[in-house]
Amino acid sequence: MAGVLGVQTLGFSPAEGRVVYFAAEDDEGELRRRGHDILRSLGRTWADLSGDMRVIPMAGKDAELVTERRRSRELELTTLAKRITDLLAEFRPRLLILDTAADVFGGDEINRKQVRFFVSMLRRIAMGFDLAVLLLSHPSVAGMQTGTGLSGSTAWNNSVRSRLYFTADKTDEDLRLLKNMKANYGRKGAETKLRWHEGAFILDDGKPTAHAALLANHADEVFLKLLSSINGSGRRVSSSRSTAYAPTVMAALPEREGASKRALEEAMARLFTENKIAVVKEGPPSRQRERLVVVEDEVRQKRMTSD
Repeated sequence: MAGVLGVQTLGFSPAEGRVVYFAAEDDEGELRRRGHDILRSLGRTWADLSGDMRVIPMAGKDAELVTERRRSRELELTTLAKRITDLLAEFRPRLLILDTAADVFGGDEINRKQVRFFVSMLRRIAMGFDLAVLLLSHPSVAGMQTGTGLSGSTAWNNSVRSRLYFTADKTDEDLRLLKNMKANYGRKGAETKLRWHEGAFILDDGKPTAHAALLANHADEVFLKLLSSINGSGRRVSSSRSTAYAPTVMAALPEREGASKRALEEAMARLFTENKIAVVKEGPPSRQRERLVVVEDEVRQKRMTSD
């Protein structure tokens, strides 16, 4: 979408031009919802695309562009592949996205010859229509364990010009890492940190940004609201790591509004620094218990008691 709009995104400046997105995993409703969130993160709407993006929803349909002949096991192009090339000739996009390889490739993913045939077909499309082809694929279990992100024949990696691997962070559920695994015309191994926020990914480069400030403010507000609610119900949470550790308890609540445990931990640290939360001790000296409270709530309660 950023390419269609001609805007920077996630630290990149994509070439401006039309896009065809061949989507075989998600239905039209899901694609529209996700597209709305992405456009909102860019400060745009569907109308801003001006018809320069074609989304082809193929979920639940036969999306194969190549299929295997029964007897010879040779691959051949499908009728759908011909329809796609006709669309490319008419629409003239700069980018063709195929989502995913498992849906559009009707061959054997471990068969080197078949994989090379398929990638060669995509290369002919790219050269013939002067566009880039982005093929999305899921890694195998082994590919995830080794960190290569591969699945099937090594020809998937060897036959392409570049390959990116998108992984989730093990400690922060909203953080992702986009790593350059192969680059014939660039630096291999380059990494970009991204963060999931309100249905779209934003750049997370460790520098203070408007988005980062929004995320922090959101986490602070959620923490204060949940802490007030927890205390109001008579329960207790603690700032110390235990079964009552506040960020852990809050992260399990449906009212957390998407805030992760890590975001809530960072919010707790900020709120302590800003003196917006505090630890109070209750009970007799021999059996004192600690409770994490919202300072404003405590002040309000004392005023009501004194009145």
